[in-house]
Amino acid sequence: TVTPTTAAASPNDAPFFKLIASRMWSKAENGDCRGQHLLRINVIDANGVRINGVRLKGLYTGEEIVTGSQGKGDGVIEYDLYGSGEGFSVIQNNDGRPATSDRAEGYTTNSRDISVPTLIEGGYCADDATCQIFYDSWGCKGHHSWEATFQRNY
Repeated sequence: TVTPTTAAASPNDAPFFKLIASRMWSKAENGDCRGQHLLRINVIDANGVRINGVRLKGLYTGEEIVTGSQGKGDGVIEYDLYGSGEGFSVIQNNDGRPATSDRAEGYTTNSRDISVPTLIEGGYCADDATCQIFYDSWGCKGHHSWEATFQRNY
C-alpha cells in the first residue's frame, strides 16, 4: 500500500498563520496583581524563526500592528489590554502578500471571565474555593497578561 504524503508548504503557497500557542501569564510573570495588562503575540516561520514585517489586525478595534515595529523584539507585537480585551489575526505576510490566519482571541483582563483551571495554572488561586474568593474580591482588577504564537505554513 502507498501512504499519501503531504508536501511541505513552500514560499509560493498562500501564507497561512496557525495559532500554535496561547496562554495567560502566571501571577509571578505578570508582576502579581499590580502588574501588566498586555497581549504579546509572537510570529514565527515553519522553522521557528521570528518574522518581522507581518501585519496583524485587531478583531474588535481594527488596529493594525506590524511585527518588529514597536521595538519589543523580532517577530513580536504587544497590545495593551483593557476590560474584555482584544484579539488579532494576521492579514499580511512580510513580503506584502495578503495572508490568512486563525483568530487569537479570548484575552480578557476581567478576572471573573477567566476559567478556574486557567487561574489555578497561573497561580492566582489553588482550588475552587480559593478561586471563588478571588472572583468575589474582583481578582486582580484588570491585571492579566496573555501570550500567543502564530506559525506560518512555510
